[in-house]
Amino acid sequence: MKSPALALIWEIRRRGARLAWGVLGIITACAMLSHLASNKTYVLARFEAVDWLLMVASMFLTFGIFHFVEAAPGRNWHGFPQRLFAMPVSTVTLVACPMILSLAAVEVVYGAWAKLVFAPLGRTVSIWPAAVLGVGILCYQSIIWSLAGYRITRVLALALMGLVLANVAALPLLAEISVWPKQTVFRAGSISLALLAITAVATAWLAVERQRHGGGRGQGRIWGLLARAADALPRRRRPFATAASAQFWHDWRRGGTIMPSCAAAVLFLICAPLSWLMRADPQATLWTAGWVLALPFLLSATVGIGFIKPEFWSAEMGITPFLAIRPISSGTLVMSKMKVAAASVAATWILTLGFLAAYLSLWANPKELRVGWTFLSQYYSPFDLMAMMTLAIALAPILQWRMMAAGLWVGLSGNGRLFVGAIIMRMAGLVFLVWGAAWFGNLFWTHLDQVIHHAGALALCLLFLAALKFALAAWSWRSLAVRRARNYLGLWWLATLGFAGFVFLLNPSYPPVKTLLALLAFLIVPLARIGLAPAFLDKNRHR
Repeated sequence: MKSPALALIWEIRRRGARLAWGVLGIITACAMLSHLASNKTYVLARFEAVDWLLMVASMFLTFGIFHFVEAAPGRNWHGFPQRLFAMPVSTVTLVACPMILSLAAVEVVYGAWAKLVFAPLGRTVSIWPAAVLGVGILCYQSIIWSLAGYRITRVLALALMGLVLANVAALPLLAEISVWPKQTVFRAGSISLALLAITAVATAWLAVERQRHGGGRGQGRIWGLLARAADALPRRRRPFATAASAQFWHDWRRGGTIMPSCAAAVLFLICAPLSWLMRADPQATLWTAGWVLALPFLLSATVGIGFIKPEFWSAEMGITPFLAIRPISSGTLVMSKMKVAAASVAATWILTLGFLAAYLSLWANPKELRVGWTFLSQYYSPFDLMAMMTLAIALAPILQWRMMAAGLWVGLSGNGRLFVGAIIMRMAGLVFLVWGAAWFGNLFWTHLDQVIHHAGALALCLLFLAALKFALAAWSWRSLAVRRARNYLGLWWLATLGFAGFVFLLNPSYPPVKTLLALLAFLIVPLARIGLAPAFLDKNRHR
């Protein structure tokens, strides 16, 4: 290479080539659909939601291309590649090269979506999110490099920064409902983005410079003080009653506390101050309540990717020798992970509902919530509304637990390609789900007669999928303990009947729609995939 910068560019291209081809393929396919479609209005109505979702997916892939880090096993390190520290290159070059490339790539990808995909369909895309994404990728790189030796702190910092930038991205909506002039709102947002970008670049440079001289290991004086304080706390003295309880304790300490910790940080460091500043605005109450209720699902979608692996913080998919040789069955190990997921979900929802109850009762302006309750009271009795609310509170953690535990069979398999493929399939499934919901919703409101006419065929498809699910479950659970299968099957029926009961309380006006939703309830809670997890884990233990 003729210069160090070209060598860094070549390495970044080599590491992210597959993701770059994925981004290019997604944009090319959507752009061809937008340009070649004869009926632009039809494409916009049917596929706009899918385009937006694929745009978000391509942005995630772009962030992944510039995830320029390397792990050092055994040294509590997952940050800037340490092998580059010895190169005769200045720290400015090491930091600036990936940052400038990432900023340019994000803006190019966003511009490609705006000009090649949405513009031919007649949809104008704002440039404000492009500025937010550009600052976001700089902050992302700064955090993962600066906190290379602080794993939990890094997760919390990324979550906090994501929520801050999400609120900055929502400034156009705030400008529409705010009493402040739009110019003042956007000027304050622009200054905030500029300060964040400068801070991110400066922090990244200082952190990498310090790391090149042996610092940033996460083992300093503060860590020593915390370790001594933790040693002074009362701790368990009695032995564990069973091997399963000991395994639960181990799994909880390794990955169970991550999601509740992130939820607590977001609720009390971001949501609480912002909700207090906007406590007099009834519209802000709706936004705050919506974000708070969505927080557990957002966290489970991200934390769940690492939770289903044998070790949350490890990039390796193989199981550690410590767990592989333990005198405990693979089924018990899987059940321990499932119980830890349930405990983590429960702790997250306790924090969420506790914050929401305090917020709505102490300093929120619930005017808009009362209007919504009055509107619903026109269609449902107070008993039905309370029953639906109770069921929703009970069923929401089940949905979150599903997002955490349904992929255990993939994460515990030890197969990296299967793991990546499952993530891609999950993203594709989400795309088709959004597209199907948008398509069905448009068809329902505009061609209700067609929905009723095809309800029988849709019901048969759902019945076939449910029968296939039961058949695969019977096959996957055949080698497991009868008591464990019976207990989980009882819980599965209880959760499924809860979803079906919510559908009947919702009581859609058209019986075919009620039937379809009731059948869909049988497909929500995982059954066959849970039975596959012990077999895949057993193969991983004997590799």
